[in-house]
Amino acid sequence: MAKEAGDERRLGALARNYAQHTTDTAPVPAADRGAFFRMVKSPEPAALAREPGFQIGGGSFHSAERPPAAPGCCLPPLPSRAVPHRLALALTAALLAAACSSAAVPTDDVPALPTTDAAAMTALLAASDRPVVLNVWASWCIPCRSEAPLLRQAEAQFGDRVRFVGVATRDEQEAARAFVAEFGLTHLEHFFDSGGSVPGGLGVVGVPHTFFFAAGGALVYHHAGAIDEGALALQIDELLRREG
Repeated sequence: MAKEAGDERRLGALARNYAQHTTDTAPVPAADRGAFFRMVKSPEPAALAREPGFQIGGGSFHSAERPPAAPGCCLPPLPSRAVPHRLALALTAALLAAACSSAAVPTDDVPALPTTDAAAMTALLAASDRPVVLNVWASWCIPCRSEAPLLRQAEAQFGDRVRFVGVATRDEQEAARAFVAEFGLTHLEHFFDSGGSVPGGLGVVGVPHTFFFAAGGALVYHHAGAIDEGALALQIDELLRREG
């Protein structure tokens, strides 16, 4: 029991350390990252769920009491500030359900992520004949874990009309592949940007960031920090509205 209590205290400290690093330009030190993931066996370990003050909402960390998470459930989505009319029932409800679902696949099923940089991503956006949701993430990023199931479900529902592109930045290829496998993100288009060229070209630092582009590459909206189901639904609705 004493060891478990010590592990929980250490996990809480590591979680707070991760929160402090989420707006940095470099990942958490390798020693801390390794220690964290050796202790974390699921997207929402019980100790992390009980951490007072550890809450993700609107891209910021703030002090609040979290409701307890269901066993095996990832971070429960927070109340949305604005939910679009057309997608309120269809997307938001599905995204809420996605937060407690698992779609993990074997890491061997995930191929190496193709490399990219700012110039290549700009060209991809300009050439796209569909709107693009571009998510910049990293496997060492705790907020990225809360939004991954939402992005997976959004792609499942709207992937025929909207392209969902993920860019793993300042990461390691094997760790990025394992992240994609754990959250079943295999239907999103993924790229690997080890040096941070893409977020730098977009004028941001840290992770996560989600960008919403109209067809042809015009930026419609930028969300800094972990995105919740309401903000995601609202911006997808706006992309589809612009498409007519």
